[in-house]
Amino acid sequence: MNPGHEAAALEDLNGLADAVLVDAPCSGTGTWRRNPEGRWRLNEAELGKLTALQARLLDVAAPLVRVGGRLVFVTCSLLDAEGAGQVEAFLARHGGGWRALPVDLPMGAPRGGGWRLDPLTCGTDGFFVACLRRL
Repeated sequence: MNPGHEAAALEDLNGLADAVLVDAPCSGTGTWRRNPEGRWRLNEAELGKLTALQARLLDVAAPLVRVGGRLVFVTCSLLDAEGAGQVEAFLARHGGGWRALPVDLPMGAPRGGGWRLDPLTCGTDGFFVACLRRL
């Protein structure tokens, strides 16, 4: 795919998907217990690039989803900027056309418009997942 032109390349699929999964590139803060060196690679500039990319991927994916369909957003990050904050910003950008659905997993806890698992309370890597329904 030609970077920056994904929306145009996927345009013929707009409104056809029952569900789209965005497993977004992220800082990987949720994996730091296994990869502690990752904390030395993350800085404000890198986080800014990642959050901008995540927002763009959500915006590319959104038109693909049919009315009543779902957009699922996942990161392996513990940072709100890459989780609950992304969902809040997406909902604000897309007016009233989307709603965050409750996510109920056997572990973790609600976080903003999604659900977060963390190493301290779940014994897993850190993850954030949100399920958005197109209205």
